[in-house]
Amino acid sequence: GFQYIFPMQAKFDMKSGEILKKAWMISVLALPWTLASIVCTGVAIYVSFFMNIEVIGSAVYIWLVAGFGLIAYINNLFFEKAFEKLMPVKNEGEE
Repeated sequence: GFQYIFPMQAKFDMKSGEILKKAWMISVLALPWTLASIVCTGVAIYVSFFMNIEVIGSAVYIWLVAGFGLIAYINNLFFEKAFEKLMPVKNEGEE
């Protein structure tokens, strides 16, 4: 549930205790998206640590330039899907 705390603070206006409670609830309600987020981050870490030593310089460069942002973007897609359970459905003319 901890991975949902910061995105929920950014998206919703709630008190800290309420965010903690709802973060754990959403992690269970959206279990497939929670697991996808954990697997995505885990695979990136695994690939980084068990990489061929000859290409480690290139890997560090790629991580610094695009890696962290790419993982954050992919996780954002998972969080948006998970937050659909909390967000009310808007009609076409509403903002």
